[in-house]
Amino acid sequence: MGEPVFRGVYGVMSVAILAWLIAAALRAPVVILWWPQPWHAAFPIVLMPASLILVAAAALSPNPLSINMRSVPFDPERPGIVSVTRHPMLWGFGLWALSHVVVNGDLVSLVLFGGLGLFALHGMRILDVKTKGRLGDDEWARLASKTSIVPFKAVVAGSTRLDVDRRMLLGAVAGIAFYVWFVFQGHEMIIGADPLVQVAP
Repeated sequence: MGEPVFRGVYGVMSVAILAWLIAAALRAPVVILWWPQPWHAAFPIVLMPASLILVAAAALSPNPLSINMRSVPFDPERPGIVSVTRHPMLWGFGLWALSHVVVNGDLVSLVLFGGLGLFALHGMRILDVKTKGRLGDDEWARLASKTSIVPFKAVVAGSTRLDVDRRMLLGAVAGIAFYVWFVFQGHEMIIGADPLVQVAP
């Protein structure tokens, strides 16, 4: 079917399956593991902006080392979001999922969000192995030497510089805009729960 069509079909199927999982979780019986406290809500409130920025920037940027939704050429001298981490989309999903474990405190959320979060984090290692095999040792070493799994590790170590490019800035704007809408309207509209209720005085 060709790479562009495959990417589109894969993306639509992924979103549809995730929506089905969440819908099934909302219908499941509630088994409380711990009672959520007001400070628990700080986890998604603080982590979700970073999560959405990472996902949006990753969707807009070429990345031969991880999940890649763009077919445009990748320039290792201008890596953009890849200078932060070579798996920005997986980090975004991981932060989203794991932050929602804490704030919910029930068994279904632990299984759903905990499972998705661990899958995203473990997927980074799996993708590294597969990508190294696909690119070959030399090309892998050339591209991977200027980034890291852990966000900002390569920047702090001096292996690369933080490259804030146009796609990264656009991803930041899109991520923050979506976050504001989702917190104040979207979450309650789609999920049926106001995320600000728990932190309201």
